[in-house]
Amino acid sequence: MIVDTVGLFQRGFKAGEAGKAQKSCPYSQADLRKVWVAGWKAGKVHKAKHSTYQYTPETCPHCKGAPLAPLRMGRHVCNLCGNASVLAE
Repeated sequence: MIVDTVGLFQRGFKAGEAGKAQKSCPYSQADLRKVWVAGWKAGKVHKAKHSTYQYTPETCPHCKGAPLAPLRMGRHVCNLCGNASVLAE
């Protein structure tokens, strides 16, 4: 039996990245499960490394919620802490 280990790893990676539980592995055979779980772990690490705090453009990333006042050239200043920041478009 020929097994597509790259495909198994990718399916595990996608499951880990999507936040699914390790118990959701659909394989009971040890060899297949091992490859899928390795992909799942890699997906979890990838998600953790690439997740960032998302904030709305009108709130301060430093204070996490204080309103911002617009300045020139895309810069804004926080009304609470005075932190100036450039907002992503």
